[in-house]
Amino acid sequence: METDQQLAGAVMKTGGSIFLWTIVIFIFFKRLAKGFYKDQSYVPEEEAPLTFSEVEKAFSQSKPPQE
Repeated sequence: METDQQLAGAVMKTGGSIFLWTIVIFIFFKRLAKGFYKDQSYVPEEEAPLTFSEVEKAFSQSKPPQE
């Protein structure tokens, strides 16, 4: 009586874990693929990066803080 229940428990544990890990892996790769091509794209972003000369220009136009 006990062996068939233990066998059924082992089958459920194995089958259930395979089912759950399949879902986890599917969701992981689905989210990974969503941002992967955007991150690996060679197309430049719309906004140009900030340069040192632009920062110097902005600081030279502003007043120094009052101490």
